[in-house]
Amino acid sequence: MNNNNAFKTGYYLEETHLESGGFEYMEVDDIGGELDLKSSRWNPYSFLHGHCDLFAKVLNQKFGYPILYAYGDNGCLAHAYCIVDVNGKQCYVDVRGICSDWDEFISEFDDWLPIDEDGNLAPTISSENTLEYHDELADDRMDIEYIAEVIIDAQPDYYTVKCA
Repeated sequence: MNNNNAFKTGYYLEETHLESGGFEYMEVDDIGGELDLKSSRWNPYSFLHGHCDLFAKVLNQKFGYPILYAYGDNGCLAHAYCIVDVNGKQCYVDVRGICSDWDEFISEFDDWLPIDEDGNLAPTISSENTLEYHDELADDRMDIEYIAEVIIDAQPDYYTVKCA
């Protein structure tokens, strides 16, 4: 259930896209910056499903946001994201931007998460990353992190909060 009073930035404010079902619209050709994503196999959507851990790492490096990991019943990572306090309320940050509504934030991953007795998504949340990284893929990870940095730098208001 979406909370209309939730704090949101970034792609969460793109209501026309949200109503069209899913976040496929994030597969843009070029978001600016130094990298033309048209020539890359990675795009913003890749950081929602596939490389969320690396996007969270870059958010942590740029802004100091703590990283959390949501695991399903089988122990597989469903999503990595950051948290930030906005006016005393915990908010969740990933490639989509910032959102204070946990249900809206986590519902994108409902296919991979267990349901509690009340019918709510109930991932196991941890600050521990259990993913195994292989040395032979280090160059790919550096490229992916660079693309994440370009996305964040091109749209910094999506990922930061300016307090009055």
